[in-house]
Amino acid sequence: MVFMKNNNYSPYKIASELESKNIPFAWVTLCDYSGIVTRTSGRMLVQSNGNSFGTIGGGLLEFKAIEKAKQALSDKKGGLFKIYRDDDLKKDFIKVSIDIGENSSKVIIIGGGHVGKNVAEIASKSGFEIILIEKRKEYSSQDDFPMASSILLSDNIGLTLSEINTTDSAILVLNHSLMEESDYKKALQSDSWYVGIMTSHNHMYNLIGNLDITAEQNLKLHCPIGLNLGGQTPYQVGLSIVSELLSCEKNRNPIKRNNLYRPIIIRGAGDLATATILKLHRLGFKIIALETDQPTVIRRTVSFAQAMYDGQYEVGGSLAIKCNKEDLTNIFEVLESGNIAIVADKEASLIKIIKPLIVIDAILAKKNLGTNITDAPLVIALGPGFEVNKDCHCIIETKRGHYLGTVIYEGKAIENSGIPGIIGGYGKERVIHSPIAGKWVALKEIGDIVQKGDIIAKVDETLVEATIDGKIRGLLTNDLIVSKGFKVADIDPRGIEANHLTVSDKGRNIAGGVLSSIYKFLNKIN
Repeated sequence: MVFMKNNNYSPYKIASELESKNIPFAWVTLCDYSGIVTRTSGRMLVQSNGNSFGTIGGGLLEFKAIEKAKQALSDKKGGLFKIYRDDDLKKDFIKVSIDIGENSSKVIIIGGGHVGKNVAEIASKSGFEIILIEKRKEYSSQDDFPMASSILLSDNIGLTLSEINTTDSAILVLNHSLMEESDYKKALQSDSWYVGIMTSHNHMYNLIGNLDITAEQNLKLHCPIGLNLGGQTPYQVGLSIVSELLSCEKNRNPIKRNNLYRPIIIRGAGDLATATILKLHRLGFKIIALETDQPTVIRRTVSFAQAMYDGQYEVGGSLAIKCNKEDLTNIFEVLESGNIAIVADKEASLIKIIKPLIVIDAILAKKNLGTNITDAPLVIALGPGFEVNKDCHCIIETKRGHYLGTVIYEGKAIENSGIPGIIGGYGKERVIHSPIAGKWVALKEIGDIVQKGDIIAKVDETLVEATIDGKIRGLLTNDLIVSKGFKVADIDPRGIEANHLTVSDKGRNIAGGVLSSIYKFLNKIN
């Protein structure tokens, strides 16, 4: 590859021109050397495409320094580097300091109202270049936006976005009435690293439900925008928006904020899924749980799935409220009230409508029942039946033992053995299955202490006995039709010491693994 080398131009003059055009560059300064070099001091300017101005001596060492500067620009991180002429011999070398030139990102504001003016003022003082796009002449006065490098009057926002340079920019839609659906698509398809919409959840989800957006585009999307600073005036709202932009620009992490507003969708709401739901909900995440219309969980006292029968159900101080999947307004009202929304949606159709950032498959069916790695930017699966990078981005180990709760980023979870984990010396004996096909009716309650041989239920007229002494921790919901061999009850051999009203240690371990993987995702930890 041939790079442009021109020492007839002052690198300082070039730096000034590049800064005015917001084009990134790096300064490479020769600090030290050993062996034979053609210069003992020097400085040059290097662009990301390899073009350079000035010199630190030429030859192979300078070429390697240019390559190092290009990498530093790509990583957005300078430093002090030692460069050898021969990497094997490690004799002749130079030490260079590589400094990344400061270039401001662009903030493209769509809508010049009160918030737009304040955002423009604060963002400009924070070092951002300001571009305003408006349809209304009365909201696009140069007197109101003296800091703007460009004010663009346009009847077609999407077309304007496609015609301007959106590289290294944040797009802020501060008046959604100016936008058509196709305009949002152009914004998300642009080279910007942030697309924020100042509107309600209902409007956003009605909008993105109709857009075919990729996981990468999904990560750009923010609604509501701004850090949760508690402000209400246009200036305070503008300050919260710019604060978030500064955080995102420096970290290039478009979802780093003090509260994740967009909900997590969790498939399943049995006891182990509930442990995960409970942990995430307590930390402030908004949760939508998807279940069947008649869940067949047995540890009902610690399962949000019970809300599908009772209308609402509380576990550990958190309340799950049953919602209709067709009524998005009600779902978001439940979330905004601080509760968990649970919906009968066996096929997980809400994923395509809501387009969450995170999907968790917590069905624990020991096989994949339809979860796809393309469902969200982060897809987490619990237990066996999935393969990383094929079905999901990571898996949480669910088998009791040394690896319980481990986050798996390659391969699969431990295969299902078909034998329940050992508790109090008992494994398969503590789980009871239906002796025949028929209608299930429990004759005992969860929490009852029983002895081996006690009658605890019946299927049609066939009686079901306790298999061991202990406390009943799980019983299937009454009046369900079950098949022969279906799991219908669970007895804990620890008896009175067993706790049937709080999530299990196993559930808490799994929830910890889920939280760990989400933290890594949100903070871009390698």
